[in-house]
Amino acid sequence: PVYASDEARATAEVNAGRHTGADVTVVFDAGALLDLTGKRHNLESTGVPLRLKKVIAAQMNLPLEQMPNNYRDYLKLLHQRGATVFANTAMLIVTGEAEQVQAKIAGYDFIEPVTYARLAELLTQTDSVIVY
Repeated sequence: PVYASDEARATAEVNAGRHTGADVTVVFDAGALLDLTGKRHNLESTGVPLRLKKVIAAQMNLPLEQMPNNYRDYLKLLHQRGATVFANTAMLIVTGEAEQVQAKIAGYDFIEPVTYARLAELLTQTDSVIVY
């Protein structure tokens, strides 16, 4: 298995996994749903930058028009292409934000919230780790 947390690298690994049969796990920081101003975001309201869309399109050999417009659709695309998707909620427990973020991602059946113990388990089960 491969653990990838960089968006572009995750895309490349998922795409490669489709051709090689490799298991790919994507973990994103659930704290990204909260910004420093205290605003609450969700995966639908956070847009994918054009530069990243272009990288994803090139790596997946798909037209730019078929690229996701928000991170929910991006993560769903990775999942549809075979990746297992996790949201790292570990630090949010310390800050007291875990329940709010877990409630936001609860509606996404393809995302599993994880804490330190499960994250450590995922990391020990992998052959390769790519961190952004």
